Amino acid sequence: MGEEEDFSSWSLCLLWRWPKTRYNHCVMSKFSGFLRRFSGSNEAAETPPEPGGERLEKHLQRLFALLEINCVLDVGANRGQYGRFLRQLGFNGRIISFEPVPGDYAVLRETAVTDPDWQTHPIALGDQETDQRINVTSDSLFNSFLQPNEFIIGQGLRIDETAVVPVRRLDALLPSLLADLPDPRIYLKVDTQGYDLHVLTGAEGILPQVLALQSEVSARPVYDEMPDYLESIRFLNRLGYDITGLFPIARDNALRVLEFDCVMVLGTAVGESTGVYPP
Repeated sequence: MGEEEDFSSWSLCLLWRWPKTRYNHCVMSKFSGFLRRFSGSNEAAETPPEPGGERLEKHLQRLFALLEINCVLDVGANRGQYGRFLRQLGFNGRIISFEPVPGDYAVLRETAVTDPDWQTHPIALGDQETDQRINVTSDSLFNSFLQPNEFIIGQGLRIDETAVVPVRRLDALLPSLLADLPDPRIYLKVDTQGYDLHVLTGAEGILPQVLALQSEVSARPVYDEMPDYLESIRFLNRLGYDITGLFPIARDNALRVLEFDCVMVLGTAVGESTGVYPP
């Protein structure tokens, strides 16, 4: 399936509609096939509410400018959707993408090969240096080290196979990857299907360099042993990060949010508040 066909087929359960090749159009509709069956109605799935307030793309443009971000770590890169999204936003700094599943990594590498400032690495990140078995599912956006739970299995997801992949700690790996980048100002995006807190634990040694981050947090977990959004946000608060935005990824047919992209800034990078401003 070609890239354009991929994006045009993701059309259901969008909270808002952006041009086809925007990252959140892809990510927010990853539940589309499952939620169509869940709702029992194509019409219900295709008439989402329009949100108010700021969208993720504008939020990131403002945040990157404020913090002078020059490097994005793209953890759980899948097939390069987020890297393409960043380039469409006008970000021209370094992108370092990590994707452990061989089939998805092959697409990622081909996507990035003509971009000299986009590095790709066929590994997973976690809280230890090991080899680990990952579940490769019928929809690659749901590949995970965790076991899909009854809710998402009931919507049609299946595990097609498993693969043993290398796992590394980010704080052991990153110094060599940034050796040629003076004064790195880092934004960390993590989307690892329930495994984000393991990634962040393995990044603790370099978090003072991570000025802001983005993690997928779940209001309704879809994997066994997956933390919910309250646990995830408390964990990130303890690391010194404060929320700058919560952006719903998907809702069910009753409009309940299933997942958010949570964007946070390192408190010491911005200092105390000096005023209150509209979004």
